[in-house]
Amino acid sequence: MGKTNLEGYQQAVTEIIIPEIKIARILQKIFIRFPEVTIKLLKFDERVWKACCYYARGDIDYVTAKQKIGGFKEVKTLLKQVLT
Repeated sequence: MGKTNLEGYQQAVTEIIIPEIKIARILQKIFIRFPEVTIKLLKFDERVWKACCYYARGDIDYVTAKQKIGGFKEVKTLLKQVLT
């Protein structure tokens, strides 16, 4: 039996799957710990709402949703506005 070259698979895991898992874990922690704030954020900013809808429909992935919102720094800024 010949050896299978898994370099392409490993590259896909590193470049696509791992970033998705990292973002998913962060969002999971935020939602589980602060569900009320998360709901307020969804109502407060249309970009957040739309990115979540697009993700839920399967139109985009987490990385793209994060980009549409403006990254985690922008989410932090929005959270400050929601909480004041």
